[in-house]
Amino acid sequence: MDIWQRIFYLLSGNPPSAWHIVGRWAYALATKGKLVNPEIETAPALSFELPLGWVFHYAVGCGYAAIYLVLMHTGHLTTSLIDGFIFGAASVVVPWFMFLPCMGKGVFARNTPAPLKICAIALATHIIFGIGIAFGIQLVS
Repeated sequence: MDIWQRIFYLLSGNPPSAWHIVGRWAYALATKGKLVNPEIETAPALSFELPLGWVFHYAVGCGYAAIYLVLMHTGHLTTSLIDGFIFGAASVVVPWFMFLPCMGKGVFARNTPAPLKICAIALATHIIFGIGIAFGIQLVS
C-alpha cells in the first residue's frame, strides 16, 4: 500500500496519506478519548506524531491481515488475488464511514473539496492492500 501511494504520487501528484495527522489523531484518541476530532489538522503538532502515525497505520494493517486470516480459516476467503481484491474493496468502508468522519471530512469525504477523488483513491489503495495481503499470505503458506 505504501509503495503504491508513492508510485501514485510520482504519476499523479496526489500526495500519500498524512501519517503525521493520523498520529496526532491517535494521540488525541488515546489521551483524551476524542474519537471524532474535526479540528485535528489545525491542532498543534506533536514532536512524535509522524512515528506514532506510522505505528498506528501498521497496527491497523496487521489487524486487517488478521481478519483476512480468520476469514480464510472459516472458508470465506482464499489467497487468490480475486479474494484479495474483494477484501480490499470491502475494507474501504472503514475510512469512508469511520475514519474520514472522525477527522471531520464526513462520510464519503463529503466535507472536502474533492470527495469523489478521495473516495476513489481510498478504494484503489485498499484494493492494492487487499491484493497485497492475499499475495503475502500465499508467499508464506
